Amino acid sequence: MPKAKNTTDLNSVFFLIVATSISVLLWFLPLTWVLLYPFRLFVTFIHEGGHALAAILTNGTVEQLVVYANASGETYTSGGHPLLIASAGYLTSCGYGAMLLALSRHGRRAEMMLILNAGVITAVTFAFSDDLFTMVIGIALSVGLLIAANARIFWGHFLLNFLAVQCCINAILDLRTLLRVASSSGLHSDALIMEKVTLIPAWLWAVTWAILAGLFLLLGLHIYARSGSGRK
Repeated sequence: MPKAKNTTDLNSVFFLIVATSISVLLWFLPLTWVLLYPFRLFVTFIHEGGHALAAILTNGTVEQLVVYANASGETYTSGGHPLLIASAGYLTSCGYGAMLLALSRHGRRAEMMLILNAGVITAVTFAFSDDLFTMVIGIALSVGLLIAANARIFWGHFLLNFLAVQCCINAILDLRTLLRVASSSGLHSDALIMEKVTLIPAWLWAVTWAILAGLFLLLGLHIYARSGSGRK
């Protein structure tokens, strides 16, 4: 048994290194955005789902959740706590990525985690949206995750690591874009909503979220490392 556990740990570390290397490489190669497009859409669903969940938890309602073909999205809400709703998108996508990273260490969890992710996307799609593109993409992502969950544990485990890395990278890249938008223009963004409500500059909110994203990522890596360091 110890030998099997050590093999699993080695596979997990190998998968994480390979998934991270491939993810970074793909960002610098032309036309590889096509390969990363489904993962980008996945993160958008999580981001917009965070807004929707925050609205519901603060006694608001969700009127519509839309994911666009360019992988951006919008969630229209009424009532609820505007500060928590506006903050929830980026913090949810960052926290979700860190959680996936923390739980992707063990291959035995891969099937369950992929099925749960399919359930999350399905729930967000059918609970909050009646937009055709959003529903088609939501169903496609859910089906893809379920197919992956039924693949060999080797491939399912690798995909879970890759999905975790993509969530973290996309969440950080979203925050980088938000920083640029918040500091250089008045374009609509979650940070601009926070500025209008609190009078605190949008760029400061973007920086705050970026710091929290880094802390989430460090926490996820810490849990990932400890989960394979030999529990007694």
